[in-house]
Order: sequence, then C-alpha cells, then structure tokens
Amino acid sequence: VVFREHYDSVPAQAVQTILDALHLSFKFAHSFNVRLDIREKLKKLGFMRDMKQLPGLLKQEREGICVYFRLLVKLYSTTSSRECAEKLSQVSIDVVTSLQRKEKFLKTPEGGGLGTPKAADPVKVMEFEREVAGLIPLVSDVILGSLMELPNEMFAENCGDWIFPMLCDLILVDDRGIRSKVQQIMSTKVRPILGSSSTPQLSSSTGLPPSSQ
Repeated sequence: VVFREHYDSVPAQAVQTILDALHLSFKFAHSFNVRLDIREKLKKLGFMRDMKQLPGLLKQEREGICVYFRLLVKLYSTTSSRECAEKLSQVSIDVVTSLQRKEKFLKTPEGGGLGTPKAADPVKVMEFEREVAGLIPLVSDVILGSLMELPNEMFAENCGDWIFPMLCDLILVDDRGIRSKVQQIMSTKVRPILGSSSTPQLSSSTGLPPSSQ
C-alpha cells in the first residue's frame, strides 16, 4: 500500500531494482520447492519435524510472484513497455501451467485422484494439494484481477498473443471462482474487442441467425 501511494515519486531504476530482487526471490523459492527429495531429507534430519507438511518456501514463492506481478502491471500501465508485457505473459503462463499440471496429477490414478484408494506417492499428493490451494487465489485474485484492471487498449494489445489462450486454458480448471472470473473477463474485456461480429444478426421474421434459416 505504501509503495502504491508513493509509486510516482520512486525513481525508475529503483523500481527495476525491486523487480529484480522480487524475481530472484520467488525463482529461488521455486527452485527449492520443486525439490521434494531435498525437503524430505531435511524433515528426516529434524527440520520442522513437528509440522505435518515438508519444509518449504511456498509462501515466499507465492507472495514474491504476487508483488512482482502487481508491480509489473503498474509499470506497464504507466510506460506501455513491451518488456513489461512479455514479463507479465511469462509469469502468467508459468503460474497457470503449474496449476494445470498439479491438478492433472491429482486427478490421475497415479496421483491418487479419481477415487483411487491409495496414492502412489502420498507426500507428493499432499504437497501438490497445498500448492494448488495456494495457486488458486494467485490466479484468481492477482493475475485475473489485475487483467480486469488493465486499461482496455493494453488488454487488447495482448489479448491475442497470450491472454485469450490463457483464459481458454483456465476454463478447464476445477476452481469455480477462477472460471467465474474468466467468464467476467470474457464478457467485459474480450467481447468489446470482438465487436459486433461476435453477435449474430437475427432475422426480423424468424428470430434466427441467417445461417440457421
């Protein structure tokens, strides 16, 4: 909140330094979080032994992405930088792909999904369930929420390249809140881009589109 209030007075180089630090932070956290083997060994050696879950940096990864993404959106809104747009695209696609991959694993028999009585890897299942629970608000509130607030002309510039394909992928996720947000974006942001061509013209005599008569 404090940063948003004083954003206009922060030098551009300082903003870039903050972005670089956030990027390094969540990338480091991610590289640790994906190493379940190391995290299991740490737990066996007594680190966080009393905790049910494995040691991890999930909060650091999620919060780093959250602040990084919102700061990128602010910077893009004020500079129209293509570099910012490309970074927004990369982060969004990485997060959505991670959510899809983990959901797919949990739905397969090998992952313990679809009513499977016993998971092949209980530790991996538990960790993926935790990660999915954390990724859902990151996608819904941060990524999709920020896209809703993006100026229409900037949204339109990026819609065909990566926003629309990403929205199509998100239609398939399990979370109803994400799908509802996708529907809202399609209605309020994508539909105006398509213009009148997206709405079939009805015949005055039949009430049907011409191709249906």
